[in-house]
Amino acid sequence: MSSSDYSYLFPYEKVHYNSRIVMYGLGKVGLEYLKQVKMTAYCEVVAIIDQRLAGDISYGVPIITIEEINSFNYDYIVMAFYTDNYTKDIREKLENLGVNGDVIIEPTHRVSVDIVQNHENDKVDTQKKAYEKSRYSVCISVPAGIGDTVAVAGFIEELVKQVPECVIDLFQVQNMAFVKYLFGHNRHINLISKQNPEEKKYAIAFGCFTRFVEISTFDKACFQDKYPDFTEGIEKYRKVDRNGVGFDTPAFISIHRHLFNHENFYSALSCNGLFEIGKKRIHIPMNEEGKNKFSRYGLENYITLCCGNGASGNSKIVSKSWPVEYFDELTNLLHQRYPTIKVIQVGSSNNCLIHNADQIILDESFDTVTWILKNTLLLISNEGGLVHIASQLGTKCAVLFGPTDMDFLGMDGNINIRAGNCYGCAGLHANLYECARQLEKPECMYSITPEIVMERINVHLDGVI
Repeated sequence: MSSSDYSYLFPYEKVHYNSRIVMYGLGKVGLEYLKQVKMTAYCEVVAIIDQRLAGDISYGVPIITIEEINSFNYDYIVMAFYTDNYTKDIREKLENLGVNGDVIIEPTHRVSVDIVQNHENDKVDTQKKAYEKSRYSVCISVPAGIGDTVAVAGFIEELVKQVPECVIDLFQVQNMAFVKYLFGHNRHINLISKQNPEEKKYAIAFGCFTRFVEISTFDKACFQDKYPDFTEGIEKYRKVDRNGVGFDTPAFISIHRHLFNHENFYSALSCNGLFEIGKKRIHIPMNEEGKNKFSRYGLENYITLCCGNGASGNSKIVSKSWPVEYFDELTNLLHQRYPTIKVIQVGSSNNCLIHNADQIILDESFDTVTWILKNTLLLISNEGGLVHIASQLGTKCAVLFGPTDMDFLGMDGNINIRAGNCYGCAGLHANLYECARQLEKPECMYSITPEIVMERINVHLDGVI
């Protein structure tokens, strides 16, 4: 892919996760940026500056003049231009309006880097795309979240069943480490890239988003002779009236449409039943290297806690986080009732620390984390990515639900917990990570007390100890 295509990738490395941004410009680059952040939910676009279009709304985001900038709260202003011809003048105008120059992100140009998987003894090919290798070429844009990516793995498993000769390129990948781990040994995966795809060159191009599947390209003639059932299913899905479900559809609405149709987080990607996602476990790879690293921790007879998603990139606690002081209290209760069981915390280094945990393991590789999750007596966690990994490995999870919808995201076999009278608001507003009532202490999470969690998990733990 050309460097000009790659320059349209949103500057993730310069913008903290879950930040609030104002985007400057809504031309070709701006539209690409907006589509990416809407798809990944990486950050919130609170406004777009474009003098030509001021007063309009795009994907639910207001378009404003530069003079209106001080009416909005933001962490960054991201210039969405291919060249830097205008940046000096724009920066000067913004700074004259009182904008701190340090928050202005100027156009970013990168060296093209494609990541292609090496299957057995095949030579790594950093140039050829799936459409150069197979008639049945598939492009899939991958969302950012770990749980979302697990669901995409289920989508790919079903796709390969229906089109076994397909060759797949994955694009717009943000969590490269996990995507490489999950798909690195899948013989159907040709390329894993952070770049934007040239969708029209593929026989079919999917965007697998949290709440829907978008098909931007489909060459019916390519598939219909050899794979007629697949072709018919795709054609039916494309013709179904989804009432305009897309990036600008509030998440709350699209989630409840799925619930009305008896669909959940996984079957939301089924393309109206074409793919049987969520009816069986999705394959999560486990390897000997991870097993050996796991063995060195010497873990036996333990419970795992994860307060992942406990802090956003700008250090604000997100609304679906269970309070860390509750995790501390729960750990004390676990030690009192089950003195022979160790309590282990896993997650990333930006998570809050559970000070009473017996052992804290942060930023460990996914091949090791899978073994930790596979062998734990129970995972207790906010609703998040590790819950999806553990559940697909067959591990029982106690999942603490607040703003995210338990009926949509809760999995059979887990101990799904919610409390109080206020919950399930995620998607009512653009920012999925803030309490819809703007409470500093979201009622939904603070209503789940450590005592409630202990009462719900005791039956399981008493049975496995």
